[in-house]
Amino acid sequence: MKRAMESYRVDSFSVAAGPNIGQAENALIVLEQIKVQTGFSVNVLSNSEQRFLGYQAVAATDDFEELISDSAVLVDIGGVSLQITLFSKGKILTTQHLSMGTVSVSENIKKLGVTGTSMDQIYEMIFKELEVFKTMFLRDLQPKYMILLGSQIGKAVEKVTGSSSQAIKAEDYIVKLIEETLSPKTVVAPGVSVCDGMAYHHCYSKKWLVAKHDFDNDIITAAWSIAKRYDSYQPHLKALFKLSGEIFDAMKKYHGLGKRHRVLMQCIAILHDCGKYISLADASSCSYTIIMSSEILGLTHKEREIIATTVEFNRKPVEPYENLSDRFTTEEYLLILKLLAILKVANALDRSHKQKIKNVSMRVKEKELVISIEANSSLALEKGLFKKNADFFQEIFSIKPVLKENRKF
Repeated sequence: MKRAMESYRVDSFSVAAGPNIGQAENALIVLEQIKVQTGFSVNVLSNSEQRFLGYQAVAATDDFEELISDSAVLVDIGGVSLQITLFSKGKILTTQHLSMGTVSVSENIKKLGVTGTSMDQIYEMIFKELEVFKTMFLRDLQPKYMILLGSQIGKAVEKVTGSSSQAIKAEDYIVKLIEETLSPKTVVAPGVSVCDGMAYHHCYSKKWLVAKHDFDNDIITAAWSIAKRYDSYQPHLKALFKLSGEIFDAMKKYHGLGKRHRVLMQCIAILHDCGKYISLADASSCSYTIIMSSEILGLTHKEREIIATTVEFNRKPVEPYENLSDRFTTEEYLLILKLLAILKVANALDRSHKQKIKNVSMRVKEKELVISIEANSSLALEKGLFKKNADFFQEIFSIKPVLKENRKF
């Protein structure tokens, strides 16, 4: 590959390895030998990152937007597990992992043998997992389309739709069971792969291509779906979503963060209270667990951890960097502090959860973030919490938030 790239004078490239390489005992040695012998630094993808690359490839196909505009399930069949993403009216409702990939199913077929009894057992195992997904997330929704992604999917679809073969392959069996359980009206196999997704992702990052699909919006809609599933109070979340975005934009010249960080800020605002569904007393830890356990298509594992940690610190004391140095770089730790400072000030403005303020405007003037508001009732609770959170904000940004109430008579 290196010789081929040199002969074509390739001057921009990326090299990635799937998450399964991490299971090898000599993974670090192999990656180091690749670097020594070729100069390639291999980026080891997390599961969510690899799945997202496949999703980017599917989203680049011509009819993808039309397929998800009604209702659709995207089924990404991997070796260890499969991932199902449910779309309705163009929005992601959920993304779920099921532990029944082609390798694991193949191993079960080999162990049990291809007999009537053994295949019934495998069928029951897979059917049970799919039925749980269907019961919890589909309910009255029947997907119109099923979009299949995987290295052998094309061949599997051919076998399921008519051709015969003596050999039973995991891809064929899984596709057949998914089709029977979810009952889509149409099955679509775009014929793209993670490798195609790598090419698109590289071109997007270099701004050589512009994505037709809004992946950031996928992240936001998925976060809203999680918040709804855990009964978070929607009026408060909407107020916090708006306020945190306005603070972020007003502080643009001072926080040094970009568009992607704004998406993380929006997710934090949406998910900051989801743990209350499990425990009011320990909402912070529960929120962290929910976020880390929820697959949000488009976020890397590290981004999800940054969101979860920021949410956790909203109610808990902020830990010093020394306690987190094994999980975050200094840049990532500072990002958490910046996002947390914005969250705290935004949250203080709607501490009563009653959306008392309106006509909000913000601007930075002479080392102060002046937040001008009108209120429809007393802000005693909001003002009481605001000072404490404003002090933390000032400590992080050296900008002091100041609340200016414009009274109407």
